[in-house]
Amino acid sequence: ALAMQPENPIALYYVLIAASNTGQHSEALAALKKFLNIIYAEPADEKALEQAWAQDGFTGAMRQAATIMATRFSTSSLPADTAMFYAMAQEYDEALEWLERAFETRDPNLPYITLPVFDPLRSDPRFQDLLRRMNLPVD
Repeated sequence: ALAMQPENPIALYYVLIAASNTGQHSEALAALKKFLNIIYAEPADEKALEQAWAQDGFTGAMRQAATIMATRFSTSSLPADTAMFYAMAQEYDEALEWLERAFETRDPNLPYITLPVFDPLRSDPRFQDLLRRMNLPVD
């Protein structure tokens, strides 16, 4: 997909997820920078991500990405995406709060909570309740 459309945000989003899941954090960061640049075109975002990466590595960069998404929630970001970045940053309470917002707003990306990035949340009763309300299998 990226060979045909290098600026495709959906393809970059899934490269980010795949790279993260396989421990290729540098590649995930590169995809994240491109993704945010396409979505928001805010030059300060890239600098903030690089600073977070330098200070706290991958989890710091994901925390910064979640913060960027959260601050733009009312205008253009989806809460399920924000939840994913919080989950990658190992900020599980925040991830669950954003998943709840995703449910309340009928976020079209919410069904992707089956992705491995949310595995650390699966045993949490709040996550299991959300699965039940979505009529998805509870592990």
